[in-house]
Amino acid sequence: MLQGANLFTGGKTSNDVLMYFPFADRNYQPARGGMLHHFDGMEGFEGARFDKSAEHMLEWGYSWDLVSDRQIQLLQTLNGKIKAPGGDYSCLLISGVKYMPINTLKKLLQLASQGATIIFEDGMPSKVPGLQDAANYQSAFDSLLSAIAMRSTSADGVKKADYGKGAIWEGKELKYLLANAGIRHEQYLAEEKLKCIRRKIAGGEYYFIVNEGKKSWTNGSC
Repeated sequence: MLQGANLFTGGKTSNDVLMYFPFADRNYQPARGGMLHHFDGMEGFEGARFDKSAEHMLEWGYSWDLVSDRQIQLLQTLNGKIKAPGGDYSCLLISGVKYMPINTLKKLLQLASQGATIIFEDGMPSKVPGLQDAANYQSAFDSLLSAIAMRSTSADGVKKADYGKGAIWEGKELKYLLANAGIRHEQYLAEEKLKCIRRKIAGGEYYFIVNEGKKSWTNGSC
């Protein structure tokens, strides 16, 4: 038991995708009665594109962590990687988001200009949340979006904009977006219906693999 705990806590997370938590979108959903929802995970997003994309990524072998508006302000870019206090990531994914604070969009564009990969699934956000000075904020928000020169790629339905040292991707098919952006995934494990937790340590990475399927699995190299 102690050894297993050390596996989960040692080193740093080695997930590849940072997934934006659409707090503002949830606030704009019609009230379902009861008290204000307490956010401590994925609850409250059943059926939303955000929820479906999170599940699909796990099925395809992509590992991800959630990131909030406040946490995004702490991110930095170095050598094409997005650096967070808990680890490094290959991209930041915004999935099916309509509302986004303007400071969050500004930070995303700053990260891209410094070399990060930003992926927008199912369109870019189009509205700023809140009512205070909404017209001015919306105008500034629209100006930032209009400066992104998206162009079609050879992949059907996938668009890309070179933005400073980085890139911005946009499209409706998440699987194609992640593949064309070159994001790593554990294809073999996904095909074998295996799930894993991957941690980064000095000199490499280690895997904690779980077989949730109905057939046994063996691999002589493990």
